[in-house]
Amino acid sequence: MSDTSENITVEISEPTVHDVFVENEPEPEAEHVAEPEREPEPEHVAEPEREPEPEHVAEPEPEPEPEHVAEPEPVTEPEPEPEHVAEPEPEPEHVTEPEPVVEPEPDNEITTESKDQELTVVTIQSNAPSSESELIETNEVSVPDLQLKPVPKYIFIVPYRDREQQLAFFKKHMSFVLEDIKPDDYKIFYIHQCDQRSFNRGAMKNIGFLYVKDIYPNDYQNITLVFNDIDTMPYTKNFFNYETTPGNVKHFYGFRYSLGGIVSIKAGDFERINGYPNFWAWGYEDNLLQKRVLNKGIFIDRSQYYPLMDKNIFQMKDGLERLVNRTEFDKYLGLTLEGISDIKGLDYNYDDETGIVNVTKFITGTEDVENQSTRYDLTKGNRPFGLVLQQRRTRGMGMMFR
Repeated sequence: MSDTSENITVEISEPTVHDVFVENEPEPEAEHVAEPEREPEPEHVAEPEREPEPEHVAEPEPEPEPEHVAEPEPVTEPEPEPEHVAEPEPEPEHVTEPEPVVEPEPDNEITTESKDQELTVVTIQSNAPSSESELIETNEVSVPDLQLKPVPKYIFIVPYRDREQQLAFFKKHMSFVLEDIKPDDYKIFYIHQCDQRSFNRGAMKNIGFLYVKDIYPNDYQNITLVFNDIDTMPYTKNFFNYETTPGNVKHFYGFRYSLGGIVSIKAGDFERINGYPNFWAWGYEDNLLQKRVLNKGIFIDRSQYYPLMDKNIFQMKDGLERLVNRTEFDKYLGLTLEGISDIKGLDYNYDDETGIVNVTKFITGTEDVENQSTRYDLTKGNRPFGLVLQQRRTRGMGMMFR
């Protein structure tokens, strides 16, 4: 029996080995866990690949702004402008002008003034064209300092003689009246008749114009001349607008039938009407100036006009009296044409410190007749010989009133 039991033992041992390995083999089925292949789902995460959207960063395309660099092209265009730099060639001509000014030494200033006077006489006396050399020399020697300064907008021309107190007051008060105007924009010239003949107010105003023309030969026509009597001025500053235009005369004070007191006119227009008549004493020069202005079709602007004795205007008492001359009145009746063009033999010198133009010599179309001059009060009217005028008119009609 022992033999059979041994056989059974062998058969039991074999199955135990196979049982262990067979149970492990089924584990390969877990290979189906390959489901993580879903990892491709992260491919959707590739959506962030849209980050390439920064391709919109192509916004730097505005870098075409360098196209504005084309702006330098205009910079190249002005390069031809330097070619115009050749224009300064005339400037050396002006450089030559001051040279004669440097030549005279300070001690010779008086001498240069006398030369200036002689040259001025030549220019005024003759209507014939002077040589260019003469004109250039005259312009340089006259008042060279003024030529280097800006051309003023307004030049006040004030006829004057033997009224020192009025002159001092006028200077002080007008410095206040004009203090808001730039100093370079205006000048005041006092035209002083130095001889003992009857005062020729019209001639002094005409000589004032000739002096301005001599100083500013290229610009004088567009300068506004303000003819202002030395005894008449506004009380307050900025009261008058003196600026005028060609073809327009401004009348600020006086009589409506004459252009006296304070008047502004372009120098070009003043020259065109031949200025004032050169009446000795007070002889209707203001009346005749108005007739000349109207005859030339020039408009008289009285929008800022104030009549004689108006309280807005300061009028010195002795400024209301004038010397009148019967002979000059007769010239007025004949509507004489004399004026700027009839002034001859002119001799003057300029004092830069005082602004006075000292007129030492001049000749007009007629000579002064002193014994025919008498005093007249302007408050009585502007016709000192009114009765004589009426009688002459009635004679022409065959009637005579006594």
